Amino acid sequence: MINPTILTIFSLFLFPCGTVFSQDKIHSDTLIVPQSFSAPGALNSTKFDGDLLINETDSIFILSPLLFRTYETLEKSMSNDRVFELKLIQEFRQIILNNQRVSEQLVEILSKSDNLNDEIFNSANNSLELTIQSLTQNNKTLENANNLLDQSINLTESLKRATTLEKIGVGIGGVGIGLLIGVLITN
Repeated sequence: MINPTILTIFSLFLFPCGTVFSQDKIHSDTLIVPQSFSAPGALNSTKFDGDLLINETDSIFILSPLLFRTYETLEKSMSNDRVFELKLIQEFRQIILNNQRVSEQLVEILSKSDNLNDEIFNSANNSLELTIQSLTQNNKTLENANNLLDQSINLTESLKRATTLEKIGVGIGGVGIGLLIGVLITN
């Protein structure tokens, strides 16, 4: 059986832990950004100086006080000065026209580059074919030269054998004549 004192001490530690570790408490310096801030077409801005921000929207922009004041000043000046907006729109139109012109020039340059690449490819291909033909002809010439060299080596070896046999024949003939003369002189 469990001791009642232990059960009491355990329950005292168990219940306060649930509230200590939860984040259900919202302090006075907490700002909650509701889901309605992200509704289509809603442009909401809020100043906040607290420590905790709870965001319930899909996206949020957080600005420093200096940047926020700059944004407010720009927004006020733009709403008061329609000329600025028209000038800005005109500048954007000019930028778009310039970009379109540059894009057309790039397309033209790309077309010329493609044509030049085709010409270079065809020229290189023709050069390669001529090189292959030249190498084939050189290979045939080299084979013919090798055949002629083999024939000359064979001819040289056969001439060498023939001169050696001729020398042996002359030597044997000289010995035979010498013996014949020696026999005739002794008789």
